Amino acid sequence: MSYALLQRSFDDTIDRRAMEEASVAVPSVARADCALLHRELFGIVVQALEREEALAFQAALRMRGLDTELVEESELPVLANPVRRMAMHFDGVNWWVVVQVVRAAIPAERMNRGLERCDQYPWFVYPSERAFEEEIVWRFYRLMRNQRGGGQEILEQFRNLVG
Repeated sequence: MSYALLQRSFDDTIDRRAMEEASVAVPSVARADCALLHRELFGIVVQALEREEALAFQAALRMRGLDTELVEESELPVLANPVRRMAMHFDGVNWWVVVQVVRAAIPAERMNRGLERCDQYPWFVYPSERAFEEEIVWRFYRLMRNQRGGGQEILEQFRNLVG
């Protein structure tokens, strides 16, 4: 079985050097990989670790101020393959009005950081598509845990919508 370490909150952060230092405790997490792991830290710190390595990395991160949760990867939601044809076009529409309508319709716990911070400058931009998807998985996992099974229904609705 493989395990992942998840941030407990997006407010909990770690600087890249501290992550690099923590990686010394785990042979399968190369120091050089920490630059990418840190840049794409959007809920999932690291994946695909054996349990012992995950526990060692978790302890090393905790010593450096980042509290994480150990999760068996099979417990994480799996996103449907992206459907690129679902592009949205807003020709002649005030984008700001569309964003405000969407923000008003989504409960805070389901809103991603891109939407949360769209009215702040400098604008929030995900460093990669992977980071965006990682945040979605993290949020679905949190919803499933917090809703005691109700989050599974939310995940199924999402899969039906995009799949």
